[in-house]
Amino acid sequence: VPGLLALVLADPLEGGRVLGLLALGADSQVLGPFGAYLLATYGRTGATVVLILAQLAWVAVPAAIAARALGRGPRRSRDPGRDRAIAA
Repeated sequence: VPGLLALVLADPLEGGRVLGLLALGADSQVLGPFGAYLLATYGRTGATVVLILAQLAWVAVPAAIAARALGRGPRRSRDPGRDRAIAA
């Protein structure tokens, strides 16, 4: 079952759906099998924390990758003559 947890946390839409239903106070029948598993394993508060962290990871990881990639600036060649020719 931990494999199911990893697979569903890898799907931000399913995590958001279950998180929204938890916020509305839905019971385990409405949450579906994954939501029922989270609720039984972690309780309402624990499941909410797990799902919020998963949603934050879906935002933070791509943002960090983009910031790192864009923070390097343009790449320069090792040939200084070529850099001058490109700049001109």
